[in-house]
Amino acid sequence: MNDIELEKKIIGSILVNPDLYIESSGLITPLTFFDSDHGAIYEAVESLFNKAVTVNIDSVQKEIKRNESRANCYDLVSYASGGRG
Repeated sequence: MNDIELEKKIIGSILVNPDLYIESSGLITPLTFFDSDHGAIYEAVESLFNKAVTVNIDSVQKEIKRNESRANCYDLVSYASGGRG
């Protein structure tokens, strides 16, 4: 993928409706994302699903920090609101 806006929409859609991760998981991996921060966010969602933890902005931010990722996750609220947050 090489469309940053599309990547943001995918991440935002999953944050709003985490069941979309299940639908996308066979097609998308963290390495699919051009932006490494987006890949790290997707990887955090994947990790939470594997642990059966509720996926939301707070849990994704905590998972990113727990994994000591350097991903920039400050835009998650904006992604979830479609860029309006």
